[in-house]
Amino acid sequence: MQSRDLLVLSDAVVVTSPEQSVSASDYLQKLQKLRKFISGIYKDAKQPLAHAKKTLDQQEHALVDPIKAVEKQVMGKILAYTQDAKHLETRRLSAETDRLLDGEDLVPTVPAAPPLTPGMHQRSTYSATVDDLEALVLSVAAQILVNRSGGETSTPRHWLTTVCKPSTQATLGLLTASNPDLNALARALKEHLDVPGVTLRETMTLVSS
Repeated sequence: MQSRDLLVLSDAVVVTSPEQSVSASDYLQKLQKLRKFISGIYKDAKQPLAHAKKTLDQQEHALVDPIKAVEKQVMGKILAYTQDAKHLETRRLSAETDRLLDGEDLVPTVPAAPPLTPGMHQRSTYSATVDDLEALVLSVAAQILVNRSGGETSTPRHWLTTVCKPSTQATLGLLTASNPDLNALARALKEHLDVPGVTLRETMTLVSS
């Protein structure tokens, strides 16, 4: 199937049921495989043709960019359905728990994984952005004071702990290395990231094996 023929099918993608989620993820997997196949062809072709790289890049983007756009569109529909299904399941489990507390004989169930075509799985990536630079700087400075003084410092303890909020995670590297170090910390700690002035963000995508 030509890439253009595959792309036109995106308008018919609707995800409102488990079956449609599987079908959409199957379509998404085909898009990703087609994109990787095209990118692989152009990667091999560009190595001995350095002088034609600019032209090849333009051709690749003309083919791959529309696929990426449709991938993002379909992925959004699947993830939106998955989130809605999780919310419904959470409310159902909450209702079951309430009924159990009332003495009814029920067995709570665990929410099922999102229905996807074989070879597709859900993956989370983590990143962090500074939304209060002053709070981050104060935390790093306070932790440096604590580390250098061995816990004993002439700085008033109340001010140090309530205003500066030292954190062993707030290292000087976060200020000098900026976002790359913050994102590495977010990927390592995930939901346990706890640095004053930094907000953890989770971006969910769907990838094929």
